[in-house]
Amino acid sequence: MDTGRTEFDLGEVFRRYGKAYEYSHPMSLEQRKALHDLSRCRTSMLGGHIDRCPNCDYECPAYNSCGNRNCPKCQGIREHRWIKERLSEVLPVQYFHGVFTIAQEYHVFAKYSAEHIYGAIFAASSKVVLRQMKKQYGVVPGIIAVLHTWGQKLQIHPHVHMLITGGGLSCDRKKWVHCPPRYLLNVVNLQEAFKKQFAREIIKLQKNNKLKCNSDRRLSPTVEQVEVINNTACAKLWNVNIHKPFSGPKKVIEYIGRYTHCVAIRNSRIKDISGNDIISLDCKNYRKRDRHNIALHEIILMTPDQLIGSFMTHVLPKGFRKIRMYGIYGGSNRSEKIEICKSLFPEECDKEEVEEDKDNPPADMLCPVCRIGVMKGLSIDVKPERAPPDIYNVFSVEKGFIKAS
Repeated sequence: MDTGRTEFDLGEVFRRYGKAYEYSHPMSLEQRKALHDLSRCRTSMLGGHIDRCPNCDYECPAYNSCGNRNCPKCQGIREHRWIKERLSEVLPVQYFHGVFTIAQEYHVFAKYSAEHIYGAIFAASSKVVLRQMKKQYGVVPGIIAVLHTWGQKLQIHPHVHMLITGGGLSCDRKKWVHCPPRYLLNVVNLQEAFKKQFAREIIKLQKNNKLKCNSDRRLSPTVEQVEVINNTACAKLWNVNIHKPFSGPKKVIEYIGRYTHCVAIRNSRIKDISGNDIISLDCKNYRKRDRHNIALHEIILMTPDQLIGSFMTHVLPKGFRKIRMYGIYGGSNRSEKIEICKSLFPEECDKEEVEEDKDNPPADMLCPVCRIGVMKGLSIDVKPERAPPDIYNVFSVEKGFIKAS
């Protein structure tokens, strides 16, 4: 969800420079769809309706959203819906925030075998947490895992954010076992277990011929090459952490909700699109911190091709699930397991209806003229305009890629 206000947005970058990029770079179907959708999002090309202020009768067109899951403008409604669904399932226990990051040696695989490598991160991280929770506490925890593939400078940086219950349901499903306050698992043991499990997942992919390390997708790395990469990566320290628990279940879901529907770059980070084809991007430098240990911000410069190309590397394959659930929250019988857990906390799990604060509407809904009235949609439709030739082109599908016809 993009909550920042900015003069520029990613759609403007795509409208200005997208045509030149797509004609000079190979792109997958999903990447080209993202390029076209984002360039038209909330513009007259998608049509819309008329909004009117009941206070001063000011009217303005409200254009439709593209709905693409890679669009920073279109995630707010999905995030709100997801949070509302999770609040009905949340349990009144401690929750911990885990982060599982793979070594840089595997990034080349992420570029050419994204679906399989990202799936391996999910598999390895969930297996080690479930295994260690069962070993240490004899329980099945609830896990919500979210994949992020980017760093602050849009480089490939695959990692999983994981929300883990502080304890879990006993194997006989008759009681809830709590973990100690402010402690879940030994991070050193978790890191070593994650390394070994991910290395096993990589070997499995190589055996099944699902691992690619260059643009020629017919070639796969040999067993010896994979073994060298695994040995080099496992000799390093990996960024695996379990952070302190949150203040309450509701805060937990709201916090993780910010991770579930964010995309590689928020519009608020684009500070300038200059006339000499240079884009200014705001980034956090985690190596430089102030006296409160907060990362400092800095401005980096990128060319349009660099920005678009970097963004496209984080467009996930079609149908790939970036949010996955395990343990109590996973499986076909998840509803049954959640109800069993709630029955163990009868008083704390009383359902509370979440009501919207109608007295304080979002700033985006206020009239831009009088700043008093709340803009309301009329039944007057705005027909979509035909996209100009430099934005919309006709393409034909050939061998998994779209080429200009």
